[in-house]
Amino acid sequence: TAALSSGDMSMIQGGGNLAIAGGNLAVTMGGSNAMLAGGDVSIEQGGAVVMAARSVSVRQGFVGAVVAADVELNESQVLMSTPQAAAFGAALGLVLLFLGRLFRRS
Repeated sequence: TAALSSGDMSMIQGGGNLAIAGGNLAVTMGGSNAMLAGGDVSIEQGGAVVMAARSVSVRQGFVGAVVAADVELNESQVLMSTPQAAAFGAALGLVLLFLGRLFRRS
C-alpha cells in the first residue's frame, strides 16, 4: 500500500510500503518501508527502512538508511548515514550495471 500527499501528511498507528509527502511527514507509532518528503520527517515510536527528506527527527524509533541535511536521533538507531547510504547506492548501481551487461551478452 502507498500513501501519497501533495502537502503535509500525518500517520498515527499506521503505515504501509511507501509514504510520499510533498510537505512535512509526521508519524506516530507507525512506519513504512520507504518515506520521502519534500519537507521534514518526524517519527515518534516508529521507523522506516529508507528515508529521504530535508531534515529527519526520530524519537524511540529505527531507520535503516537516511538521506537528509539534518538528522536528529533520540533513543533511536540508524544503520546507514548519508555518506554510507550514498556509497551503498553507488556500489549497488555498479553491481546492477555489471549484471545487466552480463545478461545482455547472453
